[in-house]
Amino acid sequence: MALTAPVVGDRLLSSLDDEQRAAVESTADTVVVEAGPGSGKTRVLAARAVSLVRLRGIAPESVAAFTFTREAAAELRRRIGESIGAEAADRMTVSTLHGFAAGVLSRVLADRRRVADEDEEELILDGRVRGPERRPEF
Repeated sequence: MALTAPVVGDRLLSSLDDEQRAAVESTADTVVVEAGPGSGKTRVLAARAVSLVRLRGIAPESVAAFTFTREAAAELRRRIGESIGAEAADRMTVSTLHGFAAGVLSRVLADRRRVADEDEEELILDGRVRGPERRPEF
């Protein structure tokens, strides 16, 4: 159920200063939050995700938030879960930039991976395999 008014009593949304609230309430499709350590970036990203789902009615599956560290991603998911529930938070893409890219590559390359047989392994180790159709993919 999408809400059209501020969520009264939501600790995450009510803890923002004016500059943070502007980032959260931006109508832009993409918002980049760039600030120094301890400035509240994780709080702003979490509040933005919560706002998109609770106030704008956007499906959690359509929300993506990226951080630079796994610890920050875990904290971001926890904070989002506290406001909209863990189940909804789990339906969002909350990841590190590297983790997201690795996941995309894994899905794209999944059907191209295979294990070389013993004859191919020998050729590979001897350096006699040439051409992209015979090059092992990792």
